Amino acid sequence: MNSLRIKGIIYRHLYLFKNSLERVTDSFYWPAVDIVLWGLTSQYIQKSSGNIPGIILIFLSGLIFWQVVWRGQYEITVNFLEEVWNQNVVKV
Repeated sequence: MNSLRIKGIIYRHLYLFKNSLERVTDSFYWPAVDIVLWGLTSQYIQKSSGNIPGIILIFLSGLIFWQVVWRGQYEITVNFLEEVWNQNVVKV
């Protein structure tokens, strides 16, 4: 592996990231909104009634972590698809 090629790919993605509001919102804004939304919902459920089964809070925590996994998968897939569309797939 050539370190210059790796740096080139990193710089290319950072440049596209810097100039695209869609990438910024997909990477930072929506995950933050999801965490705040589900966090406030779980806090409300926890404080509103003391005898809610723990399974509901576990379910809400699972939804938060699923969003993290889904966003990671989404970013990888979209970036790879963009590389294929632009015919920039790195040859080994």
